[in-house]
Amino acid sequence: GYAMTVLGAPTSQKNLSLNAVDITITKTSTGTVTVAPGASSVELYKATITSDATFDVSNYTLTILSTSGAANGLSSFSDNKVTVYINGVDYEVSNATAAATTSTRNWTATADRFRIEPGVPVSVRVVGNLKSNALTPVDYTSTFSIAEVKNVSNGATSSVTKSQQGDKVTVKSGTARLKDATVAPPST
Repeated sequence: GYAMTVLGAPTSQKNLSLNAVDITITKTSTGTVTVAPGASSVELYKATITSDATFDVSNYTLTILSTSGAANGLSSFSDNKVTVYINGVDYEVSNATAAATTSTRNWTATADRFRIEPGVPVSVRVVGNLKSNALTPVDYTSTFSIAEVKNVSNGATSSVTKSQQGDKVTVKSGTARLKDATVAPPST
């Protein structure tokens, strides 16, 4: 980094940018999945974040969209919440307000920042346990977004727009097909 002495009082706040920072969010889940009510450790989102520079992510959001009006937000999950793991640190995302299909959590507190360094991927996972009486069918799609990064050298922040949508997870009751029984002929 570079340092420069500046004389005088600033006339307005300026954000100093992080020049040519390359942030990549890569979805690492394996594709659309269908799970049954009562399933545990259901992975709603899995991705890694990499970059060519060192900085702190200081403003980020997770949004979980439910496609069913009957299952408001995360109401199909135990305690109406899921757990988000960001580089091993866990956070909770709680159910949306009544009749809302989107549950969102935004992190901006200093204690919630996480650091990205070249060659050191940061993992992001969202996991939940479904209630055995979860409403079906319901599709869930999660999106992780980064809105601001902070230069670790000088503390300056820069706005960014980077997001990655995860795979669709469908909660659906199983079906059973019963066939007529057949009787085997007597053996001799």
